[in-house]
Amino acid sequence: MSDRHLPPGLTGDLDVLAFAEAELAAGRPAALITIVSLDGPFSRPLGAQLAVAGDKRFAGSISGGCLEQALTEEAQIAMKEGTNRTLRYGTGSPYLDVRLPCGGGINLYVDVNVDIATLQRAIARRRSSLPTSSACRHCSPVSSPPPAGSSSAARSTSTHARLSTT
Repeated sequence: MSDRHLPPGLTGDLDVLAFAEAELAAGRPAALITIVSLDGPFSRPLGAQLAVAGDKRFAGSISGGCLEQALTEEAQIAMKEGTNRTLRYGTGSPYLDVRLPCGGGINLYVDVNVDIATLQRAIARRRSSLPTSSACRHCSPVSSPPPAGSSSAARSTSTHARLSTT
């Protein structure tokens, strides 16, 4: 699913990386949590990420709400210790109080040694792969004839404006 078509409240991959990069650039700690394996069905794909700031703010989603609080706490501990870690939730997990609604299991990697230069390169690469307005399939010129008295430029602009305000 592209960042442009996410359900409400779900942050895109680019926003997660940009959040972590902004925290690090400001001299504040940040951790990047990544789904590294899944056992059974799960709401988010392998590789989904959550960025956690030193003050417990976060961007992204791992589970749609059932793990984010626990992950934020784990990230705080990892940042304080300065040690990366792997966590397991769901089936086979040592955490009895966290059950996944899908009944499966999930392994996550908490990286507290995120390199800001690597994040900046990833963000630049992701931004360069996003479609521009001229490449956007929604913004291509309308194939129907323009209304009487309008120019093709006005038609194309009004299509983009209509789609970007909905």
